[in-house]
Amino acid sequence: VQSSTPEFCRSRIEAAVEMILNKSEKELQDYIEKVRIDFYKADLIEIASPRGIDGMSVYADSISIFGKKTPIQVKGALYYNHLLNKLKLTNKYRKISDSEAARFCYLREPNPFNVNVITFPDILPVEFGVHKYLDYETQFQKTFLKPIEKIAEIIGWKIKKDRTEGLF
Repeated sequence: VQSSTPEFCRSRIEAAVEMILNKSEKELQDYIEKVRIDFYKADLIEIASPRGIDGMSVYADSISIFGKKTPIQVKGALYYNHLLNKLKLTNKYRKISDSEAARFCYLREPNPFNVNVITFPDILPVEFGVHKYLDYETQFQKTFLKPIEKIAEIIGWKIKKDRTEGLF
């Protein structure tokens, strides 16, 4: 569990590792499904990935908002600031600046914003209209499942139930 792991996932990843060491594959799979349900119900601030923001001026592009190879959290921060300016919300919400901590979350594509991520400091303004495009599944995959899957694969476990099991 790293500092870049969302708060929601930290203790749950530790519990999953404990299950890998002491429980059965089926118990782990059942636990993962329970966590998935809770993840979708959690507050965005709990499941968004915390990151430090550095290089905003380096990656900023006046035409396309951000340049190629922009780190994901910086891309989302540049787009957040762009939306604040575009929607004239700079008096209501603060912009993200370099050397600041923020959180990012993936967006489903396609979407009207043509970006796959949004970064925010403490609150994601509802005025942006991005909430309905939040990609909970990708966020869950990358922040919770991926670390567990790496460990489970070593011992030959699958983290998802075999859907054909019991059909015949």
